[in-house]
Amino acid sequence: MLKHWQEKRQQRTLAFCISQRHAEFMASEFKAAGYRAEAVYNGSELRRHEALSQLEHGELDVLFSVDLFNEGTDLPAIDTVLMLRPTESKILFLQQLGRGLRLHHQKTHVVVIDFIGNHKSFLIKPVALHNGHSFKQLAKQITTGRAELPDGCFVNYEPTVIDLLNRLVRQQKDSIEDEYQSLKTLLDYRPTATEFYHYLNEIQMPFSRVGQ
Repeated sequence: MLKHWQEKRQQRTLAFCISQRHAEFMASEFKAAGYRAEAVYNGSELRRHEALSQLEHGELDVLFSVDLFNEGTDLPAIDTVLMLRPTESKILFLQQLGRGLRLHHQKTHVVVIDFIGNHKSFLIKPVALHNGHSFKQLAKQITTGRAELPDGCFVNYEPTVIDLLNRLVRQQKDSIEDEYQSLKTLLDYRPTATEFYHYLNEIQMPFSRVGQ
């Protein structure tokens, strides 16, 4: 995680965590690596407004937060958003994303680093980003490079994601859901997108013959 953040981060990172313990742990890990990091949450020693001021003035490299900045936060200088909190809520995802979308004279774009690979919530995010199309329709647009976005905006998907979307589009609905439920039962927890992707490879589902 730290390596990916180091490679992609800009100047001011706002990170979303699942709990106070999580935020404190992340802040301590980043501090140990030599970065200026703090955790802020309801009841934390560092107050919300003080934390935002430090981030805005470049006194912090990254601020780990819990349930404080999902909405109503106006800090246009945020140029990197680090998502560490699982959510299946499209509204919450867009609120977190929106913290980095304000225009500011010191930034040209926002970098979003999303480490949440849960299968169900992963599929929600492309739909939220692309104006609420059905997943099947959206998957076809993404895999053919025809996804609709506002002028000046773009989204890059990793090749493995495109491959997964292609497989989901080609596979019959009932069959793909059955395989997902089978893997969920086998693991005794909801599989991540990566786990499901590798599972499909292992069982060698005959995607090329579907619909022929």
